[in-house]
Amino acid sequence: MNQSRWTRLIRFAEPGVPIDRGELADAVSSLCTEGDDALSPSEIAMAYEILGRLYPRIELAVRRRLAGTIAGRADVPGNLATLMASDAIEIAHPVLLSSPVLDDEDLEDIITNQSNAHRLAICQRPEVSVRISDVLLTFDDDTICLALVRNPGARFSENGALKLLERAEHLAALRLPLVSRHILPARLIAVMVHWADDAVRSALAETYGDELPPDVKDALKQAVRDVRKETEASETHTIEAFLSSGVEAMVSAVRNGKMPQAEAEVARLSRLPAFAVSRVLYGADGEGLAVLCRSHGVSMPLFKELYSRLNGIVPFGHCQPSRLFSSALDFFSRLSAKEADAILDRWRRNPEHVRTSQPGPCRQQGLPPAS
Repeated sequence: MNQSRWTRLIRFAEPGVPIDRGELADAVSSLCTEGDDALSPSEIAMAYEILGRLYPRIELAVRRRLAGTIAGRADVPGNLATLMASDAIEIAHPVLLSSPVLDDEDLEDIITNQSNAHRLAICQRPEVSVRISDVLLTFDDDTICLALVRNPGARFSENGALKLLERAEHLAALRLPLVSRHILPARLIAVMVHWADDAVRSALAETYGDELPPDVKDALKQAVRDVRKETEASETHTIEAFLSSGVEAMVSAVRNGKMPQAEAEVARLSRLPAFAVSRVLYGADGEGLAVLCRSHGVSMPLFKELYSRLNGIVPFGHCQPSRLFSSALDFFSRLSAKEADAILDRWRRNPEHVRTSQPGPCRQQGLPPAS
């Protein structure tokens, strides 16, 4: 046995030395993680047995350190791993994320008996089995659905896919990741075609392609044609509105990379001071731009183009695999003109309420949008 590893432990055996359980736990855990020589199996078993006995009686800060130190180790006994994974979330989080010791039975027990924060951590494990995703989806929670679908290591049963599809009808943020992950059986796509927006329909055609049954393909093509007709009609109406609203001048300035002119037009349209105009025009989350555009009758395709140009996304106006782009489109699609007008009125009364977000590439680099 390597004596240097046990120096800290020997100190606790000396007469008159008070035993601090936290220090003892730190000393024992260091045996498992420090030093160049591996512990023998009997030494590892002894160290973990001591930790298991100490765990219920040591303070939170020590438990948190211990969990962070041994969370990802494969030699941690199952009872100690479940103790840590069932603890307060600040302790349990690294264990739930990375412990290879926790099996589906352990995880199911934690999902059933612990908090939603514990469930969200489980959603982010490198692999989530069909059994565990089914249990998680019984909670009908939007954040759980989104976390699972965004995790490429999560697997789903057909019943789980159906639950996600039903959820996506009312949760727009779930639609694009659900389609891009190829989770849905092709025969369920027909349900989605009827209420999906044009971005989701494009993603459906791109992701599933020849897998789609002929009738679903036809329905998808017809839906896309209908959207194009609606878009053309909307844009015709919008162009007429532009002539009187001044939006056309702002769009033209952005397209030609004349950003000072674009800023001046936005200032005129919004009646906001310069610092607020910058937030509206250059915010990477696109929400300020969405409010301005929706208030002045800008169509979805034109909003896509403006956002793309201002954030350097090529080709302009096309659906991109970007969380910010998808989030901006979702916000624009949910916002009504009446709501946008009300938001603009509040901003005019107090321009500091215009939300600050990370500026897009055009603002960061001081460059005009690419033509």
